[in-house]
Amino acid sequence: MRGLAVVAAALLMAVAAGAQNAEAAKKKAPKTRGVLFVGNNWDGTADVIGPRKFRRVARLNIIPDRDERMAEIMADPADYGYFLGIRQLVGEGHDQFVDDMFSSRNGRLLFVSRPSFRDVVAISFRTRKIVWRVKVDGNRADHMGISRDGSSLLVSASTAKVIDAKTYKVLKKLDMLGVKR
Repeated sequence: MRGLAVVAAALLMAVAAGAQNAEAAKKKAPKTRGVLFVGNNWDGTADVIGPRKFRRVARLNIIPDRDERMAEIMADPADYGYFLGIRQLVGEGHDQFVDDMFSSRNGRLLFVSRPSFRDVVAISFRTRKIVWRVKVDGNRADHMGISRDGSSLLVSASTAKVIDAKTYKVLKKLDMLGVKR
């Protein structure tokens, strides 16, 4: 009987410790809230909208590195030609700076594909600065998807890239049919 009492006491202590650990995890978890992202493709901004009252919570500059990117593009005649072609054809006379956007699971970063700059960036909500940038192989970063667990981004261009959302390393390249390269 004494052995049963020891087991019961150990079980109660384990349950209590588990409850304390769960409570501590709740306190440490970052506070996040649901929002909508609305990109202005031609202006290069993104509005963060509260989903209940549809009011703007914040506006982010998606192209804080515009001068640097333009200098890079204009330094290569072929790159500049593609840039101007995208502006006139797909952009209907405008540059395309915001295509698809996703937030990181912890709510700290906004991942954005920027067609005219042929890249994907992660922008910090706190600092409003670019944390990382990955240039795509093609001449236009187009649509983007994010994995269910938020660990990978799939970006289409003339070849697609799967990017690790935490380390921003290219995990694999795919052709447009989704076949590994």
